[in-house]
Amino acid sequence: LETTPAAEALADGDMSNKSSLSRAEDDPNDESSAHSADEQADALAAEAERKGQLFAERFAAKKSAAVRDVRQLGLMIGIELKERAQPFIVKLMEHGILALPAGPTVLRLLPPLVVTDRDIETVVDTLHEVLEAE
Repeated sequence: LETTPAAEALADGDMSNKSSLSRAEDDPNDESSAHSADEQADALAAEAERKGQLFAERFAAKKSAAVRDVRQLGLMIGIELKERAQPFIVKLMEHGILALPAGPTVLRLLPPLVVTDRDIETVVDTLHEVLEAE
């Protein structure tokens, strides 16, 4: 098991040089941490794209007469409606879904990256229920 200078100092109980402890973990020349950060960023982007695709497929499967267009990039979703978005936003909020306006007729969704597939399906079902109720 490899240890870092910071881990060794902590294990020895030596807290006299705190600045070296923080610098030891954030070595800009440590390529393994740079690769790890790049891999994590790539994985997050891929997961956001996958979840966005899931939303798009599920939402498109349930056609709604109230929708003019859907624009999205990953999990950033804009649903252009044929009428004002505000009444729909209020109804979604009553169902526990946070949506914001992006102009008078666009309903904007920006779920967190930790959203589950099941949550996406629930949001799609609720969206269609609210859109078709008007």
